[in-house]
Amino acid sequence: MKKVFFKTSDNLTLCGIWHIPKTETKKVVILAHGLTVTKDEDGIFTELAEILMQANIAVFRFDFRGHGESGGKSVAMTIAGELLDLHAAIHEVGKQDFESVGLLGASFGGGIGALFAQDFQTQLQALCLWNPCLNYDHTLVNPTLPWIADRNDIRKQEIKSQGWTTVGSRKFVVGKALYDELSNTFPYEA
Repeated sequence: MKKVFFKTSDNLTLCGIWHIPKTETKKVVILAHGLTVTKDEDGIFTELAEILMQANIAVFRFDFRGHGESGGKSVAMTIAGELLDLHAAIHEVGKQDFESVGLLGASFGGGIGALFAQDFQTQLQALCLWNPCLNYDHTLVNPTLPWIADRNDIRKQEIKSQGWTTVGSRKFVVGKALYDELSNTFPYEA
């Protein structure tokens, strides 16, 4: 494993981890994590990276802005910002000599991956979505799942009165800018 820091086009510093197999490879997979977690995706991405390395596939996993070791605050994160982060990760991977680039997006990272792939298909040879968040209205704006729907009225009031709220058991702080985007962005159409 090798930790690297790299910049986005809006000058934010992100943290990534390279997993490079011992044998030369021309294949790489970028791992895009979900909301409230980090580049480890609660250990799942770390395990997956080891499995892919055994299959002679390089892996690059990174923290989106406002997550883990990357710069920025979670309250300021947006879909547009995460797309910039994914562009920066693709650029970082492009510094190496890979012929085949795949993207795996999990949960919220799956929606970001779908949105990215819609406009930049030629940069990816494979797209895999794990439990992707593709309908922001049903998952975050007007959620149907009990674990998030229970607090929805409180969450909407907090966004209106203080400009931020928390999501998930980790009480991850998100802001009004993200909620404004959620209502107008449709990854399932991608």
